[in-house]
Amino acid sequence: MFKWILNPLYAILKYFLSPKIAITCNLEADMSRNSTLVQITENIYYLNSLALSSRTLPAVSGIYIIIRDEITLVESSIKRIASRAIRAIESLGFPREAITRLIITHIHLDHAGAAGWLVQQLPWLKVYVQEKGARHLINPDRLIQSAADVYGSVEEVFRIHGEFVAVPEKNVIPVSNLSIPEKNGHTLQLFSAPGHAPPPLCVYDDQSKGIFSGEAAGHYYPYDGMVYPAGAPPSFNLQDSFNTLKLMDKLNSQYLFFSQFGAAKNPKKIISKAWQQLSQFDELIQKMRSEGKSEEEMIQTLRESTGLSTDAKRSDIRSQNTFLTTLWGFLRYSQKKNSF
Repeated sequence: MFKWILNPLYAILKYFLSPKIAITCNLEADMSRNSTLVQITENIYYLNSLALSSRTLPAVSGIYIIIRDEITLVESSIKRIASRAIRAIESLGFPREAITRLIITHIHLDHAGAAGWLVQQLPWLKVYVQEKGARHLINPDRLIQSAADVYGSVEEVFRIHGEFVAVPEKNVIPVSNLSIPEKNGHTLQLFSAPGHAPPPLCVYDDQSKGIFSGEAAGHYYPYDGMVYPAGAPPSFNLQDSFNTLKLMDKLNSQYLFFSQFGAAKNPKKIISKAWQQLSQFDELIQKMRSEGKSEEEMIQTLRESTGLSTDAKRSDIRSQNTFLTTLWGFLRYSQKKNSF
């Protein structure tokens, strides 16, 4: 039993003494760039990384906080975001000792970068990660070098994501498909969802009937309903992405919980949009590649295809780097496909 149940006074004192974070509760109206902590359901919150981003510190994965018999985090994000998650939980009146689980959808640093730091703060934390990615949390040298290949240098990786701390092996639980039972009789079902990255997981929560999708369905911007592909090099696989979308669609969920950047209702409609965007990007990139277009020309065309060239409000947060890495992902996939 947790402290706040055995000792109500402890919880009351903790609530009033903890630093407060602004909370919004209306998903449709308040899931905006400025909402720091968004309450999505009775016991699921989203720490919105867009609200904590800037032009020099781009938005990374947010963190979902599931508060039930235990507190589960979905994604660690990076240190400057993870530290806010602990503050947010304490602001809601719960002690950090209640945080017992961390689920990483995939090992890209913007999703897993603070896993080791969180274990330093919470030594009892169980870290669930896809089995093929577990070794990279324990020994992150190859992971950091892979990120440096994308960002240009290790120094730039650390500037954006903070330094990566290895996760002790005793805290890591490698999984492929796994049901985590909760005391209320419900489960968190972890399942493989390839496409965006080689060892990714999604999570189906049978209580909220929601899917924590990582980047498997792309990036979602709740305040305008736009979905964009997330095709990160070097391992993006277009066909696997389509297969994962089919699997997600069959679950008939009520929510899609995107790590970037919030929750979506009407998942079937959103999945259909994601499918259309993947198809459109693939067609455009193949055409531009055959025409010998430059990267700059390709990025501009992709932006125009989404309406960003005429929408300044959206253009400032859909950064050039986001489109560039997605372009690289599609091109690398095409090269590998054509080499067989």
